Amino acid sequence: IQLLQLYYTPVLVTLGLLTNALLLTIISTSPLWKRSTIHFIAAMSSADILLLINLSLIWINNMGIPIYTVGAMCHFTSFLGHMSNFLLPWYTVCLALDICLHQCCFQTARKICTIIKTKVLIIIVCVCSIAVFLNLSLLVSVVHIGNIPLCAPVNIFVPTLKLLDNIDVFLNRLLPYCLLITLLIYYVPASCCRKRLNSETHITSDTTEIHLQSVPEYEIVGDVGKTSCVVIILTLICNLPSVVLRSIHTINVLYYPLVPIDMSLLLWQQISEYGNYTRSCLLLFSVVLPSKIIKEHIIALLKKCRKKALLKKCRNQQRQDESEPDNSPGLECDTAEQV
Repeated sequence: IQLLQLYYTPVLVTLGLLTNALLLTIISTSPLWKRSTIHFIAAMSSADILLLINLSLIWINNMGIPIYTVGAMCHFTSFLGHMSNFLLPWYTVCLALDICLHQCCFQTARKICTIIKTKVLIIIVCVCSIAVFLNLSLLVSVVHIGNIPLCAPVNIFVPTLKLLDNIDVFLNRLLPYCLLITLLIYYVPASCCRKRLNSETHITSDTTEIHLQSVPEYEIVGDVGKTSCVVIILTLICNLPSVVLRSIHTINVLYYPLVPIDMSLLLWQQISEYGNYTRSCLLLFSVVLPSKIIKEHIIALLKKCRKKALLKKCRNQQRQDESEPDNSPGLECDTAEQV
């Protein structure tokens, strides 16, 4: 676990922040940005950034730089960690509900799952997490173990925080992941049936966005649904070990021991927490690789950047060669404009 904290954590933080920033840039400029499903993926990516920032602060403190003693950093890291751990599973549940609604009642989903309502839901979930965990962050303070300052509950609030921690296991782990498994079990066969039906009837929509009119509506829904399904499966694979081990530990403490409580169980629980951080780094690939529309958008962006680079290079060459009539950079510029 010390090797993970020392070497793996900075790699995760760096890659995770870069990939999530790149993902937000790609999907916010893609034609699918007008889809409610993509907004939930963007919300998940934003929550991942908060999670990784919190992980980086914890790593810096553990490396011997006592940032917990600076101002209210102890309260801030406690708040940021609880908030991101709440947002991630529930934004994933919203994503699963969205794709299931588009499968079972497509016309109703077009009225319910509008962009404005999606943004309102994302903001409501975020505000609720802020309201709850901002107060809980005031119940912790800095304690020193050796030379390292740590963030721990104030003694008089320890029983309260233990109770709230157990409620947190149910609300942020057991409940959302049970819902995710249930919705995924429903979505996969429903998606297969709808795909077969649409391939026979070739249904299109008159209200499809202009830039996607050449693609049948069911293909767009299928592309977004497939991407969302991969994101949900990745979340389950990476986070379920942590959910199971944390739940076992909570039941052991509250009720009766299911398994003997020893250091190995606690060690595996700490290692399993890195599954969620690893998923944050893989979110970009789970969105880009399954989606044909997003891959085509990335290719278009790369061509656009190449064209701008060629035009810039051409104009710089023209300025340098203005005094040389034998050169003909205009042909190169014309070629660059046609790229």
